[in-house]
Amino acid sequence: MKLFFSSILFIAVVVSSKAAVDPDRPDFLKKLNEVRREIAREFHVANMNQLVWSPGIAREVADSDSELDLDYRRFELKSLNDTEEVFEKMKELAREAEESKGKGEYKNGLLEALNPELTEIGCSLREGFSGYVCCLSSSEELVLWKFDSSEGPATFCASTQYPINDLCVDSCNMFHLASLINEVRKKFAERYNVSIMHELRPDDVRGLETYSLDATPYHSMTIDICDYTIAEIESEIDEFVAMSETERSEYLKKPGWKLAELIFPTTDVFMCDFLKSDNHKLCFVGPRVSNYLWNPNPNHLNAPRTGCEEGFESFRDLCTFSIAGYRDFVLTNVNLYRMTVAKYHNIGNMLQLSWSKELEEISNSNESKFESMPDFQVKWRYGKGVGEDSNLFKWFFISLAKWTAYDTTKQDEFINQNSSTSLEFLEFLNPVQSQIGCSLNKVGIFDYMLTCVFGPHGHFERLEKQPKAIPGSTCPNDFHVKDGFCIRLGDSQEFLVDLNDFRRSHSEKNEIPKMQKIVWDKSLVKIAEKTDWSESQDPVVKDYRYVLLNDYRDIKKRLEKEILKLDTFSESELDEAFQFMSKTSLGLSELLDPQRNIIGCAYKDQRIAPGLLCILGPVQKDVKSPPKQKTTLPKKPEKTLTKKPESPAPESDESKTTRQPMSNFWSILFLLLASRIF
Repeated sequence: MKLFFSSILFIAVVVSSKAAVDPDRPDFLKKLNEVRREIAREFHVANMNQLVWSPGIAREVADSDSELDLDYRRFELKSLNDTEEVFEKMKELAREAEESKGKGEYKNGLLEALNPELTEIGCSLREGFSGYVCCLSSSEELVLWKFDSSEGPATFCASTQYPINDLCVDSCNMFHLASLINEVRKKFAERYNVSIMHELRPDDVRGLETYSLDATPYHSMTIDICDYTIAEIESEIDEFVAMSETERSEYLKKPGWKLAELIFPTTDVFMCDFLKSDNHKLCFVGPRVSNYLWNPNPNHLNAPRTGCEEGFESFRDLCTFSIAGYRDFVLTNVNLYRMTVAKYHNIGNMLQLSWSKELEEISNSNESKFESMPDFQVKWRYGKGVGEDSNLFKWFFISLAKWTAYDTTKQDEFINQNSSTSLEFLEFLNPVQSQIGCSLNKVGIFDYMLTCVFGPHGHFERLEKQPKAIPGSTCPNDFHVKDGFCIRLGDSQEFLVDLNDFRRSHSEKNEIPKMQKIVWDKSLVKIAEKTDWSESQDPVVKDYRYVLLNDYRDIKKRLEKEILKLDTFSESELDEAFQFMSKTSLGLSELLDPQRNIIGCAYKDQRIAPGLLCILGPVQKDVKSPPKQKTTLPKKPEKTLTKKPESPAPESDESKTTRQPMSNFWSILFLLLASRIF
């Protein structure tokens, strides 16, 4: 039976504003695919495809200037969470169509959603409609049950598809592929106790062939992704993880695409474009912060934490961008781009940006007033761009990749046209600026306007016209060098004052006895200066405890967040977490051990894992744990920490000798438990 329709199919959906929230989309799509699956089983539809969400289609629908035949077939919904009645009507119409062999009239368009050949759907608010409009990709001919099969559903899938749960799943669809790769990322995070693993978010981008990645923290591939199964991807990642740091670094330097790029914890964007010339996909993946993964030692964790880093939130057991934490997210990403650009252009004085509340307030002003403010182009400049909720820095990446590919004539033209106002994305990369403050405002269903103000300078320094120098070689006196980047560590004495203030208030609030004051110790500074470490090897500071920090700043804020994370642990989890980490470091929690009273820190700009090492004393002998005392705690559901590796490598004699003795178990465990009660 054949029903003929035009090349683009439309479904109008009237929903509440909540429908635009990310968690509702996959739930609605899941239910719709369940209906397609049920119909495929009932009528033995051998080629029923699984529908996937398409941000590209959704953006086209939202664009009021796009030419869409909106008078075509559509149906309405009261809510994306209230679809039972509509889906039942859809199945009823499918049975009528089967009986009449397609001779009936189906003007309400419900059958559009059951076209077996459809693979993508996108929905958005549309001007002139009271709710959402949903479009489905399709061939020019809508065919229902063309391939009836006595063998059952999903028995006539395309060569690039897999039959999964009675639907044909497109292995080349980047959105489905990303969902499968995220499952692999979860598996590796659990296996290796990786506390922070970002969600990989796919996207369609046109014109990637004309871009240059040289100045971005992204890496490219040209590959027919259909040639690889998930099992093959997982196998290559397994081999990569098993390599040493040196082997991994050399492997990544080799030309060609590496599937191992998909397992770096900080990688969260996967953008692809189809190359018609050779039927391959060109994909960009990133950002990759370094060539190093995580400590493969199953007993190593940076801190007993359940949450994601600042600017991210946990979603489906992975870390994803948090609108509420956009400040930290923006600061981290902008500084990452600045570091990458400094290396590409050999800029010796690229400064790390720090957040300014004063500049944030200015960014909230009406943009049209910026040019009339007296301090504009005197004490500050501004830049802006529109990003999507799933990929806030997509516009920035594309702008920089295009700019890098421009010739000098085109670059000069852009500078001259915008010099009196804002140089847009280039303002984010002005080497001499050291402060940033931004506002984030919603401007569409999925889009946000990011407006940032930069200080303290009102002039712009062009990247490509900076004096060539070794990155980090010309940093100002109050900055340190970190991997070619000029960073501010903050003041060690202010750090010590803030740390003792926090220890004092924390001990009073939680009735922790004998919380000692910590003082600076120059002998520990000398030990820290002579100590090396890496991503997979801990600092060897025998008989002492330690903590690795990025800088001295905001220690109170960071400790408060650490305690909030500990609050999610059950008593048994805290015990297990301590056993994992007692021989390495408890991370920020080390700074709250009541018995510690001396500290010394030193910054090291080393090739692998540069940072600030703080050593804490005094030396404490290993003690046997006394019988555990009963502690009254609020009852919480039992949880389980991430599993240990199935077959951990046996510990060598050498590694045994470099481990530190266990620091007063019960003083720290009491601290961790006490922080949960109050």
